[in-house]
Amino acid sequence: MFRYCLIIIALLCSFVLKAQKNISLNSYALQAPKGNVILLKNDVSNTEPFSPYSKYELFRNEKLIHSFEAPKSFAEFEKNAGKELAEALKSKFKSVKDNDILKKMLNPSANEIGLFVLSLQYLKAINVAFADEEGNLDSKYKLVAYKGIEKKVMYETTAAIPINKNTVPELVQIKSLDSTINVSWTVNQKAGALLFGEVYRKKVSDKEFIKLEADLLSINDNGTYQFTFQDNSVQPLQGYQYYLQTKDLVGNLSPVSDIAKVTTVDYFKIKTIARFDAQDTTNGIYLHWAKLPGQAYYSGLQLLRSRHALQDFVIIDTLSINDTSYLDTKLLANTQYYYQLRTLLVNDNNYKYLPAATAQAAHENKTAAGLMAPAFIKVTGGKNGVIISWKHAATLDMFAYYVYRGTNPNNMQMISEPVQDTVYTDTTKNLQPGMNYLYAVSTMNNTQR
Repeated sequence: MFRYCLIIIALLCSFVLKAQKNISLNSYALQAPKGNVILLKNDVSNTEPFSPYSKYELFRNEKLIHSFEAPKSFAEFEKNAGKELAEALKSKFKSVKDNDILKKMLNPSANEIGLFVLSLQYLKAINVAFADEEGNLDSKYKLVAYKGIEKKVMYETTAAIPINKNTVPELVQIKSLDSTINVSWTVNQKAGALLFGEVYRKKVSDKEFIKLEADLLSINDNGTYQFTFQDNSVQPLQGYQYYLQTKDLVGNLSPVSDIAKVTTVDYFKIKTIARFDAQDTTNGIYLHWAKLPGQAYYSGLQLLRSRHALQDFVIIDTLSINDTSYLDTKLLANTQYYYQLRTLLVNDNNYKYLPAATAQAAHENKTAAGLMAPAFIKVTGGKNGVIISWKHAATLDMFAYYVYRGTNPNNMQMISEPVQDTVYTDTTKNLQPGMNYLYAVSTMNNTQR
């Protein structure tokens, strides 16, 4: 499908064909995915391909394989190009007669053709490019030009190896909002060449990448190409992945870039972590915050620490999105610490754009204190057994609670695994009918584990 109207220009220097910028390739013959492609002239923007010579003959290894002559009519061009490309040209020139369009394609005003000259399909249709499917890198080509009885050898050449064959596009930046994603890549390549970029995308939930209906074009003179793609067809709160593959004029593909991952959410609209606070304790600095609402795009929390309020923050841990507290024990005594806590997104490494909650505390060298016991223990009967509940103990480095049962204070035995809640059910299968039971609850911190 000829998608001239979908080509996105990502030029580092703009051009108007012929007047400002010639699009010159590094060879007259280019190795293609199948065989070679031979060009009448290596400047594909040349607006007078059949002047002053009206006919050219192409030889491979001294054997005539093709004649270059201008189409005699627009109908002949349409036969070569196909109806879709011909209709696209007619649409561009609207009321201009068919054969007048052909004249525009073959005379000095051909800069009106614009980006059509960057299509190999178009170049073959006006007979300034030829696909030699039997050619290879050892093939020797000669182009002979004719003007009346005069003839001249224009060039002798072999096919050039694709310049983008071993160059991997490098991801530069990826940003997103609720319904827009922008991705940029660079390619370090031989100066003066012409490259397209093919962009592939998939949702995180999809199995395969699909090629998007757009080609990125980049032309540069200093060997650095920049491809920038804006995707406006994405949905909010979805994870997307992209990669780029460059393609030269004749269809040779480069290796693919690394996969870029992003989630469609406006970073500045993401809910900030609330009530983030830091408190010094015997065993370290205790950090706590309000639990975030459940959102599919959250993947976790990132905790950073520094001894400076505005700089030198380093990541000290990555936490579950469900966590609401953290005990920082790797501290120096009598030192002030500053903390940042921010959310991480699924399939998205742009965490630096996310807002962070902040807190600070000074850690002092304290003598260890005993654990606080649970209070307000309550025992009630239930359908499935005896329900024991209590109030959370004011012990900051809490690991778990343990429940004990007995018939008197002297025969109490632990009956539970570590309980990280404030309620426990002692099932009826463990109890004898008509027996009176006593219950107790103890605490254990992380140091005692």
